[in-house]
Amino acid sequence: MAYLTYLEYQNFGGTATESNFNILEPKARRKLDYFTQNRLQTATTIISEVKELMAEFIDRIAKQPLNGNITSYSNGIESISYGKN
Repeated sequence: MAYLTYLEYQNFGGTATESNFNILEPKARRKLDYFTQNRLQTATTIISEVKELMAEFIDRIAKQPLNGNITSYSNGIESISYGKN
């Protein structure tokens, strides 16, 4: 059972396309299930705060990470270089 529909997602300000939403919603749901120890799977209704959190999870998953891959590391007092993803 999906915790959030695409229309609800848009109402919370979600910006992903519907095709991306269909891919990202199950990933966000699995993350939320992990944090709640699967308690929402048996819920008959999903409250608005959970739906809002799902929309935020989906948007965060959809964005590219700010840091790229680590290309070098030095421990002469911590120096890390990042490359692009």
